[in-house]
Amino acid sequence: MANEITATKLLIEAEGNTAKFVGIFINLFDNDPADAQRVERLGANTEQLRDALRAHIGDSTVPFVMSGPSRYGGTAEQRQVIYDHLRGLEAADVASGVFDARMNTEISGGVFVYPEDYAFDGLHFSALGQVKKARGYFDTWKLVLERIAAPAAAASPPSPTEFVARIDAAILNGLDVVSFPGNGGQIVLRGLDEMMRAREQYAILIQRKSGVRRTLARFN
Repeated sequence: MANEITATKLLIEAEGNTAKFVGIFINLFDNDPADAQRVERLGANTEQLRDALRAHIGDSTVPFVMSGPSRYGGTAEQRQVIYDHLRGLEAADVASGVFDARMNTEISGGVFVYPEDYAFDGLHFSALGQVKKARGYFDTWKLVLERIAAPAAAASPPSPTEFVARIDAAILNGLDVVSFPGNGGQIVLRGLDEMMRAREQYAILIQRKSGVRRTLARFN
């Protein structure tokens, strides 16, 4: 998976564009629920997978949207344990979200109905089920973006000096992305070119403020 991400990123950049990762969408544990030991490890394993992918991308705020088993693989009780693990990851990380794919007979408010949302084998989603699945991912992704933006909007933006310091730290640590609150949302700089251009502009602001202070001090 890491190799595929790297190859895709290189292909995008080779065409003169900048790669922007808008989210990671993953369907988890189709067959794992039948194994009790793996059920108990699902939360920790998924957290490691999420963090490893984000680290490889170089952005800890990339939305991570999860979905689990529907009507197959283990018992309803085991599926509940799995979704409890996923909800725990969601609660602990503002950039993670869960789309519950269980049937409406198993959970209140479920969107999937058997058999119309399933193929003839009773295991895989039908065309209608796949459309519902895609819509669930998309709606959850939007909610995650809102969660990410909400604390950023309330936070105070850094001063120009702090802004430059954060960019310098990101470059020093070899990061491809740096982000901070500002303009009522989240400012995200991707790639060395964006970071350096922003740093230059904020360095000019620092110089101007310093010049104003010197002028005031001189004439006061």
